[in-house]
Amino acid sequence: MARRRPKVEEFTDWTGGLNYIGDAFTLAPNEVIDCLNVTLLPRGGFQRRKTACFTNAEPFAEARNMWAYYGSTDPQVMVQDGSDLRFSSDSGATFGVALSGGASIGGMMRAATAARNNVDGTGISAEDLGRERCYVQRNGEATAVRWDGDTLTVLADAHDNYNSNYAAPNGGNMPKARFICSHSGFTFHAYTHEGGVAHTTRIRWSHPNEPEDYAEKDWWDVGGDGEPITGMVSFNANLYVFKRKSVWVLSGYDNDTFQLARLSDAAGAVSQEAIVTSPQALFFFDPHDGVFAIAPDGSLRWLWSNLAVMINDGRVNAAQIGRTTCGWMDQRLWVSVPWRDDDVNTRVFVFDPLLGQGGGWYQYAYGNYTDADPFKNASVTFGLGAMNEFRPIDGQIHYLAVGSGGHHLFRVECDDDLYDKVGPDDNRAFSSALQTAWYRVGLAGAQKRFRRPRFVLDAQSSATVNTTVFRNYETSFQPRHMSLSVKTSANGIVWGQANWGEGDWSGDESRDQVVVRGRALGAAYAVSFLFSGERETVWDGDGSLWGLATWGDAEWSASYDGVPPWGLNAIDLIYLPKAVR
Repeated sequence: MARRRPKVEEFTDWTGGLNYIGDAFTLAPNEVIDCLNVTLLPRGGFQRRKTACFTNAEPFAEARNMWAYYGSTDPQVMVQDGSDLRFSSDSGATFGVALSGGASIGGMMRAATAARNNVDGTGISAEDLGRERCYVQRNGEATAVRWDGDTLTVLADAHDNYNSNYAAPNGGNMPKARFICSHSGFTFHAYTHEGGVAHTTRIRWSHPNEPEDYAEKDWWDVGGDGEPITGMVSFNANLYVFKRKSVWVLSGYDNDTFQLARLSDAAGAVSQEAIVTSPQALFFFDPHDGVFAIAPDGSLRWLWSNLAVMINDGRVNAAQIGRTTCGWMDQRLWVSVPWRDDDVNTRVFVFDPLLGQGGGWYQYAYGNYTDADPFKNASVTFGLGAMNEFRPIDGQIHYLAVGSGGHHLFRVECDDDLYDKVGPDDNRAFSSALQTAWYRVGLAGAQKRFRRPRFVLDAQSSATVNTTVFRNYETSFQPRHMSLSVKTSANGIVWGQANWGEGDWSGDESRDQVVVRGRALGAAYAVSFLFSGERETVWDGDGSLWGLATWGDAEWSASYDGVPPWGLNAIDLIYLPKAVR
C-alpha cells in the first residue's frame, strides 16, 4: 500500500481585516477573528504597529482641536488650548501663543484658510492681496479671529456690518458661527449666531473671494426639520452640510447657480471632527451605523458593516459617541472612538482602502499593555482626538493627533521605539496580537492530522511571538502553546570578521525573513492561531546594570517594558487528511 504524502496549504493573506459580524466559523480565510496593534499589509502578512510619541515637552492645559496652516512662511501647527490659541513652527515641539486671555470658549474652535483676492484689489493692500490667512471661528461664542502666522486680529461681527455692495469690500468682518469652510472662492459658515440668536440650521457665505465681507441676503436654512447642523466640508465640486440624521449637498459656483439638495436622510455625522476628506472619498461617522464614504460622483457607501455590532453591544460607548474623530493619514482612514466605559477616545480603528476587495479594518490601542488579555485596554490607555497629516517645509510628513487627555500632541507612526511615549519619562508598553480565522483545509467536518507547521516571521529585530493554537472550533478546550523566536544582533560578529569578545556570535543579518517550525498540532477538524508579541524589559540610556559595569562609571538605569517589532508573513499548514467514514 502506497504511503500517503502529506498535504501543504499556505496562508499569507489577511487583507479581509476585522469582521465581528456573525460566528467566527463563517469568516473567510483572509479575515481575522480579532486583532489589536498590528497593521495588516495590502500584499499579505501583518506587522506590529509603529509607536506614538509626544511632541511637546511642555503640556497643554486643555488641548481640544488641532489643524495645519500653510499660509505662513513656515507651515504651522495650530492648537486650541482651552480658550487660547497656540501655534508651532517646528512640527509641534514648541508652541507660541497666538491668542490668550480672550473670551471664555466652552466648545471647539474651527478654522479655514482663505485669501482676500477680488478682481481689482479694491480695498485691499498690496501686501494682503492674495495672501492666505487662517480664519478661526470660536464656536459662535465670540467673534472670529484672523491669523497670518505672526499677528492675530479680532474681526468684527458681520451681523452689525453687512455689505451688499460686492464691488466695494470693507474687510474686517465675519459672522459668528460654529463651523467655517472655504469652498469655490467663498467662505461659508454654519450654525450662525446673529444678533444674539442661534440659527442652528443656517449657512451663510461671503462675497466672492472676500472672506471678510458679507451681504445680508446671502444665507439659507438647511432643511425644514429644525435639526442642527453638525459639520460642513468641501469635497470635489460640492459643499456638503451634515446633520446627525441627514446629509445635504450644495452645488453651483456663485449666487446665481447655488442649489441645495438632500443627499441622504438615512445617515449623518456626529460632529465636524468626525468628517474628513481624502483624494478618493469623503468619510464621516454616523451615530448609529458608523462610517460612510461619499465618492466623487456623490454615491454613498457603508464601510462599517463588518464592525456594526460594536455600537449595539456597547463596545463603542454610545453615550460618548459624539467624541468620535476621523482623520486621513498615511493613505488610510483613522477613526478614534470612546471604548466601552471610557469617556474619552481610547480605541482607533484604521481602514485601509488597499486591503482586499474594497478595503479592510484593523484596530490600535495606545499604551494598553495588560497581562490578562492582549485585546483589552489597560487602565492607563490613552487615545487620539483631532488628527492631521502635517507637511512641514522640509517635506517630511508628520502624522499628528491631539492626545485624549488634552495635555500633549502626539506623532503616530514612529518606528524607532518599543513602547509609546506618553510624556517625559512616561513610556508605556502595548499589546500586539492577531487571531486568524478557522483554517479548515478541506471539509469542515473531516478530521486531519496536523504536523509541525512552518511560520515565516520578520527578521528585522529580535522578538518572541507567543502562539496559541485553538482546535475544533473551540477556544477554551485544551489549546496548545508555543513560542516562536527570532534572534538577531545589532552588533553580531561572524567568524573571521571580528575579534574575540567584541560582540555576540550571530548568523547572516541580511535576512528579511526567517522560517520557524512549530510543534505538531495533532488531530483536529480545523485550527485557529493567536499570535501575540512578548513583552521584554528595555533599559533606558547608557546606565549601569548589575554585574556589567564598574562602580561609578555610569548612573543606574530605569527599565521599561516594551514589545519589539515583529511580523508574520506566512503560515504553512502540513497535514494528512483522515479517511471520511
